[in-house]
Amino acid sequence: MSRILLVLLLCCSTAQLDAQNYRSVSWQDIQQLAESEPDTLTIINFWATWCKPCIAEMPYLDALADGINGIPVRVVFVSVDDEQRRATALEPFLERRTLQGEVWSLENGYPYDWIDRIEPEWSGAIPASIFIVGSKKRFFEQELDAAALQQIVNQFIHP
Repeated sequence: MSRILLVLLLCCSTAQLDAQNYRSVSWQDIQQLAESEPDTLTIINFWATWCKPCIAEMPYLDALADGINGIPVRVVFVSVDDEQRRATALEPFLERRTLQGEVWSLENGYPYDWIDRIEPEWSGAIPASIFIVGSKKRFFEQELDAAALQQIVNQFIHP
């Protein structure tokens, strides 16, 4: 009986570890990310589990995580789900999907404290994405489909 309990306990704890495949971050972490890899196309995408346009564009963004024509690409999906939704929505969402990009969860606090610091032009609407290579940066506050992403990426790799 104790062996069965031990096995069940180990299985449950492993399932919990698998569900937590995101990193909790502050807006300062995002700011550091934007300045950290000058030779890499860094894409920071702000999304939430309840946002259908956000979910629709995820596969297109995630496909870029493999790199483009030898240029390294880092895709970071930053969830803006509030703390209460992490266990009930974010973790189950991530259990059902395999993403190549990194998943971060923004410690929300008061949104207007960090929205302007991340991007002054941002109204706070999602989806929103920032594309960065070195000192070149572009911000998009809209859903991006495959064609739009291709056009944006081409501007970065073929300036």
